[in-house]
Amino acid sequence: MKFALLMLVFLAIATDNVSSQTCRDCRHCDFTTRQYVCSSCGVTYYNECLMHCYGQNYGCGGVCPCRGSP
Repeated sequence: MKFALLMLVFLAIATDNVSSQTCRDCRHCDFTTRQYVCSSCGVTYYNECLMHCYGQNYGCGGVCPCRGSP
């Protein structure tokens, strides 16, 4: 149940952050792999594949904000 809720929140956030971008096909990414990454623009993604799929660059491992960020 918590996993399903987390996925819904993630998808809502990811969709909101790329609403101005073209629709991307991220089916090749593993949605079951939970290895959070923070993009260079400060958005947490479920894993690195999804972050790159949405055209973002790597900031740090884990949930945002990155350590040492203002």
